Amino acid sequence: MDELTPDVPIEQITLTVNPAYRYGGNLSEDELWNRFRQDTIKELLSYATGCMMGRYSLDHPGLILANAGDNLENYDAKVGKGTGDLSFQTDPDGIIPVLDGEWFEDDIVARSREFLRVCFPASSLNTDLAFIETALAKDLRKYFCSEFYKDHLQTYKKRPIYWLLQSPAGPSRGGFACLIYLHRYTKDTLNLVLNNYFCPYLQKLEARQAQLGLDQLNDALPSRARTAARKEAEKIT
Repeated sequence: MDELTPDVPIEQITLTVNPAYRYGGNLSEDELWNRFRQDTIKELLSYATGCMMGRYSLDHPGLILANAGDNLENYDAKVGKGTGDLSFQTDPDGIIPVLDGEWFEDDIVARSREFLRVCFPASSLNTDLAFIETALAKDLRKYFCSEFYKDHLQTYKKRPIYWLLQSPAGPSRGGFACLIYLHRYTKDTLNLVLNNYFCPYLQKLEARQAQLGLDQLNDALPSRARTAARKEAEKIT
């Protein structure tokens, strides 16, 4: 009788992210596996974002909130659990900040770390993050600020389900940005973005800039720290 072997050629792995199908035979075996790992990590982060928005849930299979006007009451009814019993909490307003720093508790990178802790409790968060950033070949925050939405547009063929609201500078250059979920969009969403995120973000920047101004004048700080404060203040300006 023939024995089964765990060694399967990558061309025979029929996952949608399989780079052997996406990139053909133009890459070496090592390059294919690197692309395979990177694409898989990107899908994981996309799924994590979906869990933040309520599109998916770790506590129930399939789509959860996927109709116009869906809210958290629909989510609880579909999942069959109350908010306090969920493995991973859905964002209350369906607005996720995407910024160059962790200015809000529901920042996309902070929520991603929380997602990893829940999904992989037996492993170290630092180890998981190191694996993800190695696969992405960049820092997790940099990926979310510069590439995540491009990948999302490509996945959904320029008909995105998450919409990116951003200032002209964009998050990769320190501007304001946030994601909203089209199925949770209401007449109040833009006001919530303005009053709960954009205006507070400006206030946080102004407060930080004031502190940096004091740091630049503080002779007790090393010259390197004062120079760093000056550069950060210029960026905020």
